Amino acid sequence: MRCVSLRNKPTLLLIIAAPYLYFPLQLSADTACSSTINSNGSIDGRSYPTSAGSSVIDGRNDGNPLPCTIVGISNSTVNYPNGLTINSAGESLIFRLIPTQIDQGLTIDDANINTGMVTFHADKTTRINGPVTLNNNAKLKFIVHNNESSTTRLYLNDAYFSLDTGTELHSEFKLGNTTGSYISVGAVQGAGDIYLTNVGKSTGQGSLIIHNGDGQDYQYSGTIYYDNQSFPELSKRGSGTFTFTGDVKKTSGDNLGFTNGFGLIEINDGAFETTTNAFVFGTKVQLEGGDLILNQNFDDELIGATFDGTSDIYKRGTGKVTFGNISHVYRGNIFIEQGTLGLSRDANLDNASSINIASGATLDISQVYSSTLLSRLSGNGTLALGDKNVSQLISVSPGNSIGILNVTGSGTLGLSGTLITTEIDPTQAAGNVAGVSHDQLAIQGPVSFNVEPVIKLVDRQQAQTPTAF
Repeated sequence: MRCVSLRNKPTLLLIIAAPYLYFPLQLSADTACSSTINSNGSIDGRSYPTSAGSSVIDGRNDGNPLPCTIVGISNSTVNYPNGLTINSAGESLIFRLIPTQIDQGLTIDDANINTGMVTFHADKTTRINGPVTLNNNAKLKFIVHNNESSTTRLYLNDAYFSLDTGTELHSEFKLGNTTGSYISVGAVQGAGDIYLTNVGKSTGQGSLIIHNGDGQDYQYSGTIYYDNQSFPELSKRGSGTFTFTGDVKKTSGDNLGFTNGFGLIEINDGAFETTTNAFVFGTKVQLEGGDLILNQNFDDELIGATFDGTSDIYKRGTGKVTFGNISHVYRGNIFIEQGTLGLSRDANLDNASSINIASGATLDISQVYSSTLLSRLSGNGTLALGDKNVSQLISVSPGNSIGILNVTGSGTLGLSGTLITTEIDPTQAAGNVAGVSHDQLAIQGPVSFNVEPVIKLVDRQQAQTPTAF
């Protein structure tokens, strides 16, 4: 046999790599009220999660008709720093007398069985942060009141709810209890339904508070049901726009003879966009820092709704919205961007900061009793008088920049002491072209004044007033 030395000779290293095998980490789900916890399967006193890293709770799904109650025993807690998914699968699950902290979101899925309800009692501190998603006919309920504290123990200001069609979000009030008159959430979106029930005094009303602290826009198109209380209240806070295109209904049915809606709409920041379905006779709208956007393609009249505050109102959509009770207490700006904004009865806009009518849009006063008062009018649209009169107009400025403002109808436009501002820019056209080289206030009917109006001409090229008379 001949021996061959490999010293100082090149070597070949052959590496054979096995295929990369990926084994996903399976975190076991906790089964609430499993038979090993309690013989009847209805009480579970463990802390959750029962194993580190778990983020799923499954309903026991064993046919037991009793709801499963996870209850605080021996300092047990519910703590999910990385989010929680509850697969109710038709089973009802109750969290009671147990401190609860859920961060980075909560998802509830009922597998389209439509019988499972997950309930959180606020008798111990309960905090949920992040997106809250309801899928496949899931139902989520918060008992917002408690008898152990004078302040709420439910914290949902940073919870942003997404309600899939067929899902339900419930809030149980106890009106007359200081902790049981409202539910305060980050925002709500989707097409699932909201139920505002009351087990306390029936003379008050519960509140839905939208904090919108993330500044994002949300749209909700479901139905808000209420019972055993007066018309509920809606409070919009935080930047961003909350759009409500759904409806408000009494759970027992409408026996009032007119559409249900909110008794109070409070807009403190951002904007609340809606249709007239959100209003009833007597709705109070408080605009103190946030804007109201009325966006609809059908005609409706807000006969008894009142408006107070200094924030703005926008009319959008092709439909006509008629105010029957807006008055001098409203001091904000009105922008009629599309469709028609109407005034009826003794409604007036004499203290509005401004009224701007966009091209193709209309301010219609033909339904007022005999005359109305307007403040500062501008734009390229139409003021439709019908046979009614404007007895006071503080100022009028045709166009947004240079344009034409039309006044139609046989009624009288009162211009006593009115400031009429007209812009001119002869460089924009050869000759005399209304709406191009200069503003025009085109009035179809008569005008009246006891004090001569003041006409102010503004040369857009020189940015100054060439003459006033």
